[in-house]
Amino acid sequence: MGKYKVSFLPDAENDLDEILQWYNFKNPSKVQDFLNEIDKHYQNLQDYPNMFPDDFLFVKKAIFRKFPYKICFVTDDIDFEVVIIGVLHQKRDGRILRQRINFE
Repeated sequence: MGKYKVSFLPDAENDLDEILQWYNFKNPSKVQDFLNEIDKHYQNLQDYPNMFPDDFLFVKKAIFRKFPYKICFVTDDIDFEVVIIGVLHQKRDGRILRQRINFE
């Protein structure tokens, strides 16, 4: 187990559910690949969250290799926590991210 505790905001959980539902409907064979990629990023977020680049202000992003998505998250290096605020399509409008962190 990694040094950082990783949690999902409810919006991020909803994002993930919607993506999985979409892949399950459109291309069920990709669901497991998507879950594997989530798991890989989850492991990296537990161990090395600061290796990921900034996306917007203090929000970092973990970009998927095989899918057009990114995990948007913030880190607390004092309490060793990572909070996932969204799992978003890379081309999605950035306003949704700003709204989730109450920056608009």
